[in-house]
Formats: sequence, C-alpha cells, structure tokens
Amino acid sequence: WNPDIERYPDTPVRWYFDETIRCIVWQEVEAQAVGTFSEILVQDGSQLRRKISADELWSFAFETTSAFAADTRAVLAFGGDFYYHGRACGIGFYQRACYRFDPKTCDTCYITADGDMLFSYRNQFAAQEEAERFVEENDVLFSLVFGPVLIDEYQDVTPEDYPWGEVRDTYARSALGLLEKHHYLSMNINCAQPGTEYYNLATLRQEADAMLKRGCRKAYALNGGQTATTVFGGELINPVQFGWEKDISDIIY
Repeated sequence: WNPDIERYPDTPVRWYFDETIRCIVWQEVEAQAVGTFSEILVQDGSQLRRKISADELWSFAFETTSAFAADTRAVLAFGGDFYYHGRACGIGFYQRACYRFDPKTCDTCYITADGDMLFSYRNQFAAQEEAERFVEENDVLFSLVFGPVLIDEYQDVTPEDYPWGEVRDTYARSALGLLEKHHYLSMNINCAQPGTEYYNLATLRQEADAMLKRGCRKAYALNGGQTATTVFGGELINPVQFGWEKDISDIIY
C-alpha cells in the first residue's frame, strides 16, 4: 500500500488494526480490470490459516467464502485452491498429513508453522517419502495445490504453459504472495459489471506481472474463476465472475 495508488473509482480503503494484525484492503485498476489487493502483516505465522469444509477432508459441505469467513470470524478470507474439484493433482498435505501425491501435474505451495511459503515444482519429488521428509524438515502445516509458482525469491518463474487454469485465456485470477516474513499480499483480478469501462479479465501472465510490480518475494497462483473472492470484515469486497459466489471446499484466512 502507498497513498499515491490510483484506486478503482468510487471504492473505499478498508483496514483492520489490532495488537497482532495489520490489514489494509483496496481496489485499483489492474490489467484493465478490478484488482482487489489485501496487504497483511501478522505477528505470528500461525495466524495464516486454512479452513476446509466441515473441517474434514473430502467433505461435500461446501460453503461460499463469505460463509467460511463467518464460521471462522476471519478478519480477511479469500478463496483457496478448491482441492475437491475433480483435479486429482499435486501434493496435498493437511494438518501435516499427506492426502494426495501426484507430483507430475502441478506446482505445490507449502505453508509452514511460521507462515513461510515454500514451493515444489512438477516432478521435483520422485516418491511420497521425499515429500513427507520435506514437510517434516520444514514444519509444514498444509499445502495449496493449483499454481503455478509465479515468483520465487524475487525471480519470475511463471511458465508459458501449465495444465490448469486456462493460462492463456482471460479469467478471474487469484494469488497469494509473500513480501517478507509474516507480511503477505493477496490479490484477485475480476471484471466489473457489464457495460462499465473495466469489463475485462486476466491471463496468467498478467496475474504474475501484477504481483511482480508490487515487490513480492514469492507468489503462487490460486484457483480463479468464481473462487477468486475476497471477504473483509464479513463483507464480500470484489465483483465475482458470473455474478455470484460459488460454494467451494476451502479458504485461506
């Protein structure tokens, strides 16, 4: 955040401050669309959390991001990787236990107990035991499976092609970035209402460029489309693709 940002017309700046959380949310034009950005600074990495439906893997008790946020009384919530969406891909960990091992099809983002973001790339691990050892050695709490990795130690590693997310087409996009320790940036890029000046969506390349120009040290693409949602203070902030919130399997908050 900086005070010289040219915000999306007629949108407020929202914020929350207490002893352990600093959060500011704003919207600006990004990729000729509506960029919703949330900058979060927390005292402890444990404050970055994941919530899955019914707190149980493979539950069909899907909810909207807004409902999840109410369940958790989250300061900020945004759509996760929608792990239960017919994509049997990636390396899935939840509460330190492995629930899926398919290393060939997508990059994986790991969130440690101290709130760091670590990555593995496609085909990096040949066996599940390698991934489990990596998780144990780095004190990983859970993983996110969609991707790709966009930025790794300030380097643009965004691939030209990727199996998921229709990367060359224009869709609503979502990403989680790490600026520095315990300091995060989340982003959605969505279109405004039909007939307005900013009725556009974004490619993966545009999503990566948006995170690069805001100085992210690390960034990872999350599930987009209707999952690209931001809820702050119990209120859905961004316009949603197709005009309505979709029931999903998980959030980050």
